[in-house]
Amino acid sequence: MIWPFKKKHVPMPKQTIPEPLSAARLFKKTLSEQMPNGRAQIVIALWHTPIHLSVFRRALTEEGNHEEFRIEHMLPVLEDQLQRATGDIAPRRLGWLHIAGMLYYLCYPGADVAPAVQDELADIFVMLADSMYVIPNIVEHNVIWSEHEKDPFRDGLFTTKDYAINFLTPPYLRSHPKLKAYAQANGVYISS
Repeated sequence: MIWPFKKKHVPMPKQTIPEPLSAARLFKKTLSEQMPNGRAQIVIALWHTPIHLSVFRRALTEEGNHEEFRIEHMLPVLEDQLQRATGDIAPRRLGWLHIAGMLYYLCYPGADVAPAVQDELADIFVMLADSMYVIPNIVEHNVIWSEHEKDPFRDGLFTTKDYAINFLTPPYLRSHPKLKAYAQANGVYISS
């Protein structure tokens, strides 16, 4: 996996999707070592992941390919783009999108998520929720994301712990004891 906030990039082998529990543990360990700004970058990228996936699907359909295009197909494409990216901004932006894509792969549509993986994901989403307060500063000063990509975060609606728990977190994880405890401790109502 490529983590854009480290000085040296160590890419995974092309088209390799790690076993879910190992990947979730790696995410959790890496996020626990990061500052809130890095976690907030993942929130922004994760918000945009379904949009990017839709764009990839549309492009393939326009080319005549009608096979189902899923997140695990997009990850190698992002990784390839990341390997070829130059400059300071493009590699970081693609890196955040790749990380968010891996998280999306681990926990979103169609995922059959084992209880041990759910435990790790619950910790990950708690860390992401705890970093929401940084997003307004990122939106104001960050050059990685386009103005269009930052627009959803400008009014403050998508920068709250409530948003992180009730909309960013997959529905099946919202009932996890760790997320329930976090929500209760932070005055967040969890919708069902």
